[in-house]
Amino acid sequence: MRSLNTGFAEMSALVNDFDFDVFAVSETWLHPGTPSDNYNITGYTMLRCDRQASPQPMDEVGGGVAIYIKDGIFHERHTFVENHGPGVETLCVVLRVKGRRLGVCVAYRPPHVRYSCLASMFYSLFVDLAVEVNSVIYLGDTNIDLISKNSYEAIYLRRLLRQSNTIQLINEPTRVTATSATLLDHIIVDKSTEVERTGVI
Repeated sequence: MRSLNTGFAEMSALVNDFDFDVFAVSETWLHPGTPSDNYNITGYTMLRCDRQASPQPMDEVGGGVAIYIKDGIFHERHTFVENHGPGVETLCVVLRVKGRRLGVCVAYRPPHVRYSCLASMFYSLFVDLAVEVNSVIYLGDTNIDLISKNSYEAIYLRRLLRQSNTIQLINEPTRVTATSATLLDHIIVDKSTEVERTGVI
């Protein structure tokens, strides 16, 4: 879904059906002045990173990311040392579950931001953060269609996946319209053996 403003009821219904421990939202479309109380879900803590004000009017709408964590799961916010480029929203937490430390990051890269910014993000996650936790999970919208075989962006991302020894788990379209089907939303992990099931709801 795009925008918590229009999709919050749908998201709440999914949470009620699936009882997630943790879930992330890219493209929240929230801004710093928007109260979190409007988007709270009972039993969960909401963390968010909103799109900041921009001198470019085209950047004012959209963006923003959030993570919801079920109450009782210990978590701490992780701060990246490196900036991944203007316009890229990222939010990362370290969870403690059953004696293990799990790094979870959600990110959104707008279409106008160069895709080469993903290299520094991958390094921050799968090198810097990886030494502090047992596993790392990246969730988010890179605006790169991995169904495409020949686009420069898709080729670049596949090369990054190989170089960082990571796997992208979603293999079906995540955004379907009357004229297209694209795989823009990805789940990337450093240790796929710990994943039991994936898919698109």
